[in-house]
Amino acid sequence: MKKIIKLLVLLLISLSVYFIYNSKKEVKINYVSIGDGFASGINSYHQKSYGYSDYLKDYLKKEKKLGSYSNFTYEDMMTKDIQKDIILNVHNKNENIKRALRESNLLTISVGINDLIYEMDVNNVESPVIQEKILTKIVDKLTLDIKEIRKYYSGDIYLIGYYNFYPQNSVERKILDKLNRKYQQFCGKNNLIFIDNSNLSNRLFNYLENPNSFYPNINGYEQIYQNIMREL
Repeated sequence: MKKIIKLLVLLLISLSVYFIYNSKKEVKINYVSIGDGFASGINSYHQKSYGYSDYLKDYLKKEKKLGSYSNFTYEDMMTKDIQKDIILNVHNKNENIKRALRESNLLTISVGINDLIYEMDVNNVESPVIQEKILTKIVDKLTLDIKEIRKYYSGDIYLIGYYNFYPQNSVERKILDKLNRKYQQFCGKNNLIFIDNSNLSNRLFNYLENPNSFYPNINGYEQIYQNIMREL
């Protein structure tokens, strides 16, 4: 009987040490970036550069917190593409998007600007009614994207807002501001985290090097990364 009691005590001590050890082990972050040219890190000259996803990935790596990093981004991505890519289970290098989502616990998304530019090109955006239809259409597609993502991913989702690169008092500027507000409201209703990048809008001369492009330089991407870190 004494031997059994000693064995039980030894077992309990061993289990206690095991659980204490494992509770102190740091959980690694598996990061997935999805989205358009901003998520890809396209620079002002339409070349692949060092974007906010790279800043975040390398920070986690430096802090020894990065488990894995997956990138499913391309410059012309639109809102309809995210749902489609997940349904088709697109591959990137040696991984597929469904598996990456299932195994991740951090997700950033940048999407919508290509939709907005397309809609403004084909519609008369002077009309507030048309503006509302365009924005509702974009948010509706984003809703389907998030619904599809949630089939595989249960962690925090960070939706990247856009800085406003359009001229002051232009119709386009007002519509992009409205899109950001729609996104912010959408995040509040759907338990997403909105990354407000409006602080770049007032200092565009620091971030835009090419007047024919709305993509930022490396300093602009660093500022977006800093805005993400404030919410992370």
